[in-house]
Amino acid sequence: MKILKRLVLLLILFILIAGTVGYFYGLRPNTIDTFWANITSHFSTNKDTLSLVNDATPKEKTMSYSAPVKKVKSNPKPAKEHFDFQPLPVNPFENIDKHAKKCPKSEEQTIETLAAYLKQNTNSDLEKARAIYIWLTKNIRYDDEGFNANKNSDYSAEGVLKSRKAICEGFSNLFYALGKHMNLPIEKVIGYSKGYGYTIGQTFSDTDHAWNIIKINGQWRVFDATWGEGNGKSVKGKLVSKKDFDNYWFNVNPYEAIFTHLPQNKAFLNVQPAIDLKTFENLPYIEPAYFEIGFDGTTTYRNVCNNKSLQFPMCYSLPTHVKIITAPKYNSLELNKSYIFELYVPRGISVAAIDAKNNWTDFIMNKGTFKLTYTPSEPGEFSISIKHEKSGKLYRMLLKYNVTAVKVNVKKTP
Repeated sequence: MKILKRLVLLLILFILIAGTVGYFYGLRPNTIDTFWANITSHFSTNKDTLSLVNDATPKEKTMSYSAPVKKVKSNPKPAKEHFDFQPLPVNPFENIDKHAKKCPKSEEQTIETLAAYLKQNTNSDLEKARAIYIWLTKNIRYDDEGFNANKNSDYSAEGVLKSRKAICEGFSNLFYALGKHMNLPIEKVIGYSKGYGYTIGQTFSDTDHAWNIIKINGQWRVFDATWGEGNGKSVKGKLVSKKDFDNYWFNVNPYEAIFTHLPQNKAFLNVQPAIDLKTFENLPYIEPAYFEIGFDGTTTYRNVCNNKSLQFPMCYSLPTHVKIITAPKYNSLELNKSYIFELYVPRGISVAAIDAKNNWTDFIMNKGTFKLTYTPSEPGEFSISIKHEKSGKLYRMLLKYNVTAVKVNVKKTP
């Protein structure tokens, strides 16, 4: 009995001591779970993980592409996170966009009335083209049913305006019709594309896409409202589309578009040197995101024409503004050679370089600019990943390179 009393007294004494210590370290009735989690975390090693994902799309329908989700150990010395966000770039077409998006239904009954409405408040051909692009990508959806059934629906400009659905044929027809009514120098282009269903190295037996070109300030530019409207993926062998506005396919440099869009009519190429279908098939696949973040399309195209063996890093589109200031252009990086990476990510939280052994190196941040001089010490996959205001706790891959011990020789265009 005495032993039992002593045990009870010891238990009470232990509870009092534990309660006092716990209170000192922040234990309260409403924080027991948090307190216990903090205690147990001190006894758990090598379990802290961050998710490194890429859910972005290298965008007839552009592909929806996601890299595999990888679980990686967190940086053993994570950078202190600063939320020193910088302003996003101003949209120069903000008023045009708002006007196009609020078009009354009464003005959408005919091509003539719609064109007249969209033309209001525009002062240039580029603004007219913008108004059409915004209206089309907002109001016309991709016709999955017609595409999957290979059905001959009415994809004339009038038919699309009435049904509000189309494949690329219909998007380009309505873009052309509206452009003509707004006195734009516009053409409809039929050709070959590396979009939905494309696999690297495949050949083409027939045309599979349609888009538009418009002469802006004396230069022909590419406009693809189909790819701008959204993207698609294959589900049980059928196309399933997702409406997801893509600003990139408005006013594209032909030297960038040529990597995914080849006109059947060579008069619509607008690149030098001109290429044929076989050359197009053999061009390296370069995601549009590569050019969207700032790599130069004209230089890239001419270098590829001069050196057919060039390969480029995988590049993924992220839902935040990213611009490359300095970064290696080509896929292969040399072991033990230094490279400078500098990115402008105004809404970025942190940027990391991650090697094949999952070693993390943080970039130095200064007012939205992230910079790192990096010397690869491990062969294999090497990536640049970004944590930003929309990614939560996740780092999202932007660029993926390959580190090799072989010296990289790149023959450039003079």
